Amino acid sequence: MPRRAAEHPVVRQRLLEAARELMLRDGFAATGVADICAAAGVTKGSFFHYFESKDALSTAALLSFGADLGLAFGAAPFHAEPDSLARVDGYIDFTIQVCRSSVLRHGCLVGAFAQERASSQAAVREACHAIFAGWATSFAEHLAAAKAAYAPNAAFNPHGLGLHLVAVVEGALILAKTSADPDVVEAHLEHFRTYVRYLLGQQAPRQQEV
Repeated sequence: MPRRAAEHPVVRQRLLEAARELMLRDGFAATGVADICAAAGVTKGSFFHYFESKDALSTAALLSFGADLGLAFGAAPFHAEPDSLARVDGYIDFTIQVCRSSVLRHGCLVGAFAQERASSQAAVREACHAIFAGWATSFAEHLAAAKAAYAPNAAFNPHGLGLHLVAVVEGALILAKTSADPDVVEAHLEHFRTYVRYLLGQQAPRQQEV
């Protein structure tokens, strides 16, 4: 017997994608269940078949966004670089790419939820914190390797610098939105790259290297 449309897994994915897009664009409070259903092309009955509330859908949307971010960085080509400094540079290059054409091209749902909902909902705050901490750790692992190879006596904490990357990206995404200029993100990440390279004892710009 064929499934009803509301039971098809594609419907759940369409609801998640619609929620992510609308909540990122308009905010959680301004996005209603009816808006999500209209964007997904499903009925409210289909919505409640998968999610008991807008809160439940928003949590699933946040987690799926974080998972997509993790998958993107986990499969990035810079991991194949044998040199730790090249992996650090590649990580920053890939972050620029993700902000231009991938998961973060329209902004960051984690940052949006952190600003709008974290102060009033502990579960949302904890989920946002976990995603940001995981992102910072993924960069810190490459930084720690580069520090050991190039600047073992440098006085910086790789995880702290990983969190700084997250702060730079999140702030730059806000500036890009308010200025309507996506190049702002790349400009600030290039400033961050220069800072990181100086910390690692690499004073010369990358393009001057042989």
